[in-house]
Amino acid sequence: MFFVGYAITQIPAGFWYSKFGVRGLISFALVLTSLFTGLIGTAGSAAMIKLYRVGLGMAEGPCPVGVSTTINNWFPPHEKGLANGVYFAAAKFAPVIVPPVGVWIMLTFGWRHVFYFFAVPGLFTSLALYLLIKNQPEDSPFCSQGEIAYIRDATVNSQTAIVRNERSFGWLDTLIRAKKIRPIETNREVFLSWNIWADTIGYFLLINIIYGLLTWVPSYLIKAKHFSFIIVYHAHEGDSAKRSPEAVIVNKIDMMNFDSIKSHLGHL
Repeated sequence: MFFVGYAITQIPAGFWYSKFGVRGLISFALVLTSLFTGLIGTAGSAAMIKLYRVGLGMAEGPCPVGVSTTINNWFPPHEKGLANGVYFAAAKFAPVIVPPVGVWIMLTFGWRHVFYFFAVPGLFTSLALYLLIKNQPEDSPFCSQGEIAYIRDATVNSQTAIVRNERSFGWLDTLIRAKKIRPIETNREVFLSWNIWADTIGYFLLINIIYGLLTWVPSYLIKAKHFSFIIVYHAHEGDSAKRSPEAVIVNKIDMMNFDSIKSHLGHL
């Protein structure tokens, strides 16, 4: 349900950023992301969890588009690759840190507090973004004319120039050889560009693999290898936790299987 909302808002967010800039929407999206994250902790039924997850996806959808747009606006051409690499590395490193922290919060305070705790950082981040990041370098009082000229310089200096070997690879040149192309100027050309479609299809397949593993591996570890922090949770809470609605919710959230918990939560 999260990814339904996530996908719905990304293309409209891109149109918004192109027309009105990044600053306002990305800050507002972070506030909504924090709000829906906290609301999940208040859910009293499976239906409410689903509803809040859709809202969370819709709120979070504009954020990665906003970050990419900010990088595009604030970095010169030969530094955009590194900036995007740092951003995507951070996005993939976060799931390494968050699960153990989330488990500790759950064991210490209860599963609802996981959502309460993680709702807070987004509020501070949204405020920092709104106050410190402008739509364009020209709008920032902290950016000098020299820095603006450096960012807007479309040429590639000698240190970043790529020395190309012009040896022919035959028909492979059609696929792999770098070519000069005319810059995309209209929204229509975006949807007709093979480069855009190729990136989209490749990223679609990549995400299928990544999130396929993320959703399948926990279920495999729990069912086949009996690796589950839920067991630790039960031991921590006592036998009564095995029958508690909270334990059922945490177990199902971990396995990302929301459809099967309605029967367990009718009395919540």
